[in-house]
Amino acid sequence: MLRNKKILIISPSLKVGGIERALTTLANYFVTQHIEVVFLSCLKGDRFYKLDKNIHVIEPNFGRDKGFANKLKFYPQLVQFIKVNCKAQQPDAVLSFGDVFNP
Repeated sequence: MLRNKKILIISPSLKVGGIERALTTLANYFVTQHIEVVFLSCLKGDRFYKLDKNIHVIEPNFGRDKGFANKLKFYPQLVQFIKVNCKAQQPDAVLSFGDVFNP
């Protein structure tokens, strides 16, 4: 039996924003095309955009504060979080885009 294709979408967050809007729109579309979608959010928090119930959402259990010391800790944690989850999910494709905060 053939399995559906699987895509991992890496987004800065599910908060309000243009990148988030575009990625959630694509995620919801991919599900209608029978593609398995995993949505990895780099920031945990309140969700502005709605995702189809069939989309698996992964969020970190750590946060980012405004202080410089936190940034030194946050970004290496984030890279490891993305790496571990990408390896665990074994997607056929990964989609990520952005400007300053592009995972």
